[in-house]
This record gives sequence, structure tokens and C-alpha cells, in this order.
Amino acid sequence: MFKAYYYVYSGTVIMSRTSDITKDMDTRVAEANNSNIDFIVTIHCNSSTNTSARGYQVFYPSTHDVSISTALATKINSRLAFTSIPKFGSPTTHDGIGLLLYTKSPAVLVETAFMSNSQDLALLKSPTEQSNIANNIYIGIRQWWWGN
Repeated sequence: MFKAYYYVYSGTVIMSRTSDITKDMDTRVAEANNSNIDFIVTIHCNSSTNTSARGYQVFYPSTHDVSISTALATKINSRLAFTSIPKFGSPTTHDGIGLLLYTKSPAVLVETAFMSNSQDLALLKSPTEQSNIANNIYIGIRQWWWGN
């Protein structure tokens, strides 16, 4: 869904995966570092043993491109407030994700909602909310990129 928004309105999207078949982190990092990319936005769904945990959260690296990545994370975070999913926390650093740590580009990780929470999961399954999430991530990127 996000790829459709970004591709139609702005440019090229390189997907690290388009199915449930995973790639190891070394492969993803190498693909990102060997591509001519301006920035990385990795989009995920969160999970927790605490089934009451819910909401979106955006992370950025603390080791490189911190100010640029922080600005991108902040814009995306502010746009996700326009979805039906509550905010779980403010943008913060996360040093346990390879795509944030080992890539050469500004990067953010968007955790859209908790699959382990029944309310969040219902929203994630909704085509309307999927579109809303994708559109607001796109708008956040656009506002960050163009400075408005």
C-alpha cells in the first residue's frame, strides 16, 4: 500500500520484501547500502506478551545521521496521529535494529501497531486503516523531504 502512494507521487521505492518470506538482516543491510537511496523507512507491526500494549511508535538510530533521522521520525510520528491507532510513545532511538545501525543512510523504523492487541489488530486488518496508515507515513516523508 505504501509503495503505491510513494511511487505514484514521489519516486522509487525499493522493497526489501513483498511476502512473508524473510531475508536475513545482513542481506537487507547490504541491499540498502548498495542501492542509491536517500533514506530508509522500514515499516513493521509490533508485538508484545502484554496484550494491552497498543499504538504506533517510530524509532531512529543513535549512531549516524541522527539529526536527519530524528527529523524524519518526528514528521512521520506527527502524521500517524491522524490514524485511528493511538500513540505508544514519542520518537526515540533504537540500537537493536540492523537497518538502523548498519546502513549508510538516514533511517527510521515505524512500528504501526501491536498485532498482539485485539484492537490494534482489527485496525491493521482494515483496508481503510491500512490506506490511512500508508498515506500518513507518505505525507510525513513528503513534509520532511520538502520542508513543509
